[in-house]
Amino acid sequence: MFDNGDQFILLAEVPGMTREELQVKIQGNYLELSGSRMTEIPEGYKAHRIERHNSTFTRSYTLAADVAIDKVEAKLADGILTLTLPKAAAAKAKQIVIR
Repeated sequence: MFDNGDQFILLAEVPGMTREELQVKIQGNYLELSGSRMTEIPEGYKAHRIERHNSTFTRSYTLAADVAIDKVEAKLADGILTLTLPKAAAAKAKQIVIR
């Protein structure tokens, strides 16, 4: 996870998973990433060897600031889930001019 001041970027390796197998939940500064993968055997076949088993995972993160949930973007490409999490306006630092 990276922070550039205005937003967080989360890169998660999820090889072989599809969008339908992943769930992302955000509430304030709490992020939960979970997924499940089921091994399917083609109809009419029986498995002699299975290298990739059914699995589920859940990861949760407490972010350093609240997120603008309506501006979150998620992209899945080449086994990498990229979440762009803009910080809520109240969470961004503001420079105060001293007079």
